[in-house]
Amino acid sequence: MLKKLFTKTLDVLSDWTDFVATRVPLRRASRAEEVTLDLPGYCQLDSFGCGAIAGVMALKHFQPRASFSAFYARVSPLPTTGTATYRLVRALRQSGLRVAERHALTFVDLCSAIDAGQPVLVVVHNPGSDSAHWVVVYGYGRNPSQV
Repeated sequence: MLKKLFTKTLDVLSDWTDFVATRVPLRRASRAEEVTLDLPGYCQLDSFGCGAIAGVMALKHFQPRASFSAFYARVSPLPTTGTATYRLVRALRQSGLRVAERHALTFVDLCSAIDAGQPVLVVVHNPGSDSAHWVVVYGYGRNPSQV
């Protein structure tokens, strides 16, 4: 109950202030067996904008001067359902990026994309959460294998 109240409060504040994200530092490679891409980090402030935030991180990797607010408006995440894959793909393509939708990616697939300079947007299901969450895979490490 308290978690839902907190989430609703953040959504109302975000809507009232028009602040949907804040810049955050991302973890960067610190060992020889780690690789990370140089892209900006953002943390969502509402409960439903993760898809748009992940998309803007990828967009700004390729187009650093791209407008955050224009992209967020293009995605237009919904408070009830967030961002469907087709909405995110369409917004990225409208922004000039070539986007492919893939399923069942392996660790090798993710490493290959990162090595090619391409961040990967994925949907994860956090334990204990009722909803899915968009995140950006922007790096990997070996020994142990991790993204």
